[in-house]
Amino acid sequence: MAFTQFDEDVGSPVFSFRPFQSTARRTGKIPGSQLTNLLNELFPLGLQPKVLSSEYNWLFAQGLHAEPYFGGDGKAETPAPDEFGSVSQDIDVLNTYADLKVTIEYGTNQPGNNPEKQGDDPVELLEHRWSTGGEFVTLPSGGFQWHPDDGDVDDDVRPGLLLPHFEQSITWPRVENPPFSIIRDRIGCVNNSTVNFVTGSCPPETLLFLGAELHRTVLTTGALAWDVTYRFSERRCPLAESDTLGGVSGAASISVGGWNHFFRCELDGATQEVQGVELTLAGKTGFYRLKVRDDGRTGAGNPIYALKAFDALFQEAA
Repeated sequence: MAFTQFDEDVGSPVFSFRPFQSTARRTGKIPGSQLTNLLNELFPLGLQPKVLSSEYNWLFAQGLHAEPYFGGDGKAETPAPDEFGSVSQDIDVLNTYADLKVTIEYGTNQPGNNPEKQGDDPVELLEHRWSTGGEFVTLPSGGFQWHPDDGDVDDDVRPGLLLPHFEQSITWPRVENPPFSIIRDRIGCVNNSTVNFVTGSCPPETLLFLGAELHRTVLTTGALAWDVTYRFSERRCPLAESDTLGGVSGAASISVGGWNHFFRCELDGATQEVQGVELTLAGKTGFYRLKVRDDGRTGAGNPIYALKAFDALFQEAA
């Protein structure tokens, strides 16, 4: 419910505009009993601070100053000051006033105060940072030849492929009840479905959850919360052939390889013994899924990285 007991001063608001930082200031009077309600209106827990207006929806509340208002009937209620303006009372008891003069400061957006649930972000207020990384994949020389003479590649030549990664850092500020058990459970796993952020979509199995950094923060109301920073590594590779989610027969098809896919390079006609049977290799080259050998051992058929849902990482614990 909107705060409706703000008696704004004549001459308010006042604006200041700059290329990279604009501000506004509103002054007025409120009933002394409504200070907490105004505070909650301006800085709702877990949500964006209140905007100045629909017209200036890019200016957000950033500060509130309140002091006694002595104009008109705005006199101290309990206890009343003496003729010198001093009050004698219990140190644990605060003066209360019929009215307060308040000043509300607004400013352009700051990190951690996103104006909306941006794009496909799972929750409001997320702050995104990207960096780059990668891995050097050594390729077997037997599957290659020299160009243009089609000469064989000697064994001492080690071709390589640099596969780039996106290292994503996503901060979820002011979380009262982080999902600690979910964080522990998802570390070292990859996404089992497409994950959408304002920065784009991450297809299944391309996003590896590395863990989280958490630190305590104090909210305007004095309540304790956490700033949660998740670390992800995004790895994409082109598939040589069609594949399914988790390599499960009948599952949804995937078009991009991820953390469970590795470069395969075989000599056409080469043989390999599998479970006592000598097989002739088909000479496949490219990125294919790697899984635990399906011969009855523990985890047979499983991918290297387990697949789990990541949406619960952005839901507060009950």
